[in-house]
Amino acid sequence: MEFGPIIKYYRLKSGITQAELADGICSIPHLSKIENNAYSVNKETAALLMERLGLDINDEVERYGVLEERLEEFIDALFYFELDKADELRLELEVDEEYYSKTNLVNLYHIYMGRYFFTKLDINSAQIHLQILERNRSNLSPIEELLFGYISGSTFYQKGKYREALDYYLKLKTNNISSNTSISMKEISYQIALCYSALGQSENSIPYAQEALYFYKEKDNFIRIIHTQMLQAINYESIKLYEEAKNNYNAILRNTKLLNLEDLYFKCLFNYSLLLSETNEHTKAIKYFKMCINYFKDQSEGQIIAIIELAKVLIKADIKNNELENYIEQLKKYKETENITKRTKLLIKEQILNYEKDSEKIYSFYEKELIPFIEKSKDEIYFRHYTLSLAKWYDSKNDITMAHRYYKLYSLY
Repeated sequence: MEFGPIIKYYRLKSGITQAELADGICSIPHLSKIENNAYSVNKETAALLMERLGLDINDEVERYGVLEERLEEFIDALFYFELDKADELRLELEVDEEYYSKTNLVNLYHIYMGRYFFTKLDINSAQIHLQILERNRSNLSPIEELLFGYISGSTFYQKGKYREALDYYLKLKTNNISSNTSISMKEISYQIALCYSALGQSENSIPYAQEALYFYKEKDNFIRIIHTQMLQAINYESIKLYEEAKNNYNAILRNTKLLNLEDLYFKCLFNYSLLLSETNEHTKAIKYFKMCINYFKDQSEGQIIAIIELAKVLIKADIKNNELENYIEQLKKYKETENITKRTKLLIKEQILNYEKDSEKIYSFYEKELIPFIEKSKDEIYFRHYTLSLAKWYDSKNDITMAHRYYKLYSLY
């Protein structure tokens, strides 16, 4: 514990000058060095200075210990995804923010707060804490620098800059592998796996996800184990290892049900349904998509995407009935609402065009609306998918020039 900044904090709060505080205890230059951590004060001198400020040094040591322990509880709650507990601790921590700012715990406070807000997908609030850390970058300890780097990489990922995030994490892991002692630092493998998966490089993602999985199992972090298993299942599906993917999904569905993790259960069920659709197991896929639609909040993005995917399966299975027509009519209404993202609106339009089976309109839509949006949002997986579709379309029409153009765009990614 560093007493100097705390002495300065209480001195300024009490309106006492350095001369008044130092009188009979130490010189004014000596006090100045103590307050600015240029000199390590002994406990006896610190006790005298605090006593003059009306403080008991033992009380301050105890308070510091409580705040330090609360910070550790906070990061543990975030690590184990105990988000309700993290919400409560965050409010308690914010009450003492001014005190933290006067101790050597200040950097950890802002690092953990940054991670908290990234976990809650509140990017603006997270950035506020990162900016404070950036201004104090030269004073970060080696482990604080590593932790700062870890959450800084989240900035790129959350903005969809997967290549930048990947380069950042790989560099961080390579440069600091020998000092990789923090729980957060060991999670870099999971972040790298996420980045590779987002870039459509499942083969590269799998070994990093496996490394992360071993770590989370060692720590009994059940939520992250499930997250990582789901990531692996998506990776396996991407490279057509369907049985491996199904085994992962079955394990996740079983464990989320046992642990009463309802939200995670249905997120997994949705992804499992996508796999079943891919493997033409239409009856099961339809059943599970309907379960997801009933579970997800009415008119939420999740429910709308589930309806889109269900309609896609019904069309793919050539099941034409009133139910499909009702889903298409629902999507037409949702397309006009303002509370959904542009990406979802484009996916709705795509599905309506697929239902109408007008190929000219579909590929014109890809070319004029969908691909420009995807290119702007830098979603490389979807960009490759739709440019390849257009290339094949023009190929089938013997338009060599346009086919070559889209094959070229496809190959660039």
